Amino acid sequence: METPKELTEEYKTPAEIEEGKEHSKQEKETSSTTFNPTEETKSISDTKIRPARQRFLDGIASGIPIIIDCSFQTVQTDKELNSLCRQISLCYASNKKAPVPVRLIVGSFNGDIQSKLIRAGIKDWDIECREDDFTTTTDLSSFIFLSPDAEETLEDVQQGSFYVIGGLVDREIRNEATKIKAGEYGIRKYRLPVEKYIKGCASPILAVNQVFDILLKKISGSTWEEALLSGIPQRKLKN
Repeated sequence: METPKELTEEYKTPAEIEEGKEHSKQEKETSSTTFNPTEETKSISDTKIRPARQRFLDGIASGIPIIIDCSFQTVQTDKELNSLCRQISLCYASNKKAPVPVRLIVGSFNGDIQSKLIRAGIKDWDIECREDDFTTTTDLSSFIFLSPDAEETLEDVQQGSFYVIGGLVDREIRNEATKIKAGEYGIRKYRLPVEKYIKGCASPILAVNQVFDILLKKISGSTWEEALLSGIPQRKLKN
């Protein structure tokens, strides 16, 4: 079974990615100019990419990184994992339509979740898949874990940070699972500012795609109130 291409380097910020591209460019400029039919064919086909798709690819290459952490799959049922796969597919669909797309990453892409997502067609999606857990990165200072159990409230979404969404469905809430993991690795943790901007919200527990859509709206220029109202289901709002 074919798997999506994996990244061999650590999770990198857009600035680090651009630095790597520049380094690769310099290496190519100093290398021999031997004719390579494969490279020539690729360059011709690249010019045929539709403008809208090219804008999307350029956008995700420099976009704010959002990780869906699938390391919790061992405590979820098969039915819950199917729901998680569906939610990840909804995240990707939202990202494709967003005026400001993000760099969407699926972390801990292994085991059952890998098999299910491959069957769902993820190898054809413009999305990064990493088999390793993001906590294997040597420097976690730029990571922010979004947890409904966090004490501090997220005030803004900015370049230079990785935003982590726990891959847990809300059929059966695992108390403080994301907060506990963040604490174990010394990762900063924040909750969405639901109570601050949406009065009478019934529950701060949201599905993966709902959290993703809220962040996407905020990144695209919406206010917190607009972003939250667009992502929180009506059933969780009190009249």
